[in-house]
Amino acid sequence: MDSEGFKDSKDAEYWHGKSLELAVSFLPSDAPVVKHIVSSYQKHHSPAYQQIPENEEFNSDVKIVKPLKGV
Repeated sequence: MDSEGFKDSKDAEYWHGKSLELAVSFLPSDAPVVKHIVSSYQKHHSPAYQQIPENEEFNSDVKIVKPLKGV
C-alpha cells in the first residue's frame, strides 16, 4: 500500500471483498457498516459499473459477489 491507497486495484478489490466477508459473518445485514461496505464494493468493483470495451476482445473472468439469502 502506498501513501495514497492501494498500488493495484486488485489489492483494493481483495480487501473490499475480505471486509465484506467478515462483516456479513459477524453482523446483521441491516447494520450500517455492512451497508456501507456493500455499497463501496459495488461502487468500485462491480462489473455492472465497468465500461465494456467495444473494439477489443474481452478474455478475463467476471467475478460477481452478492449476499446470500438470509444474510
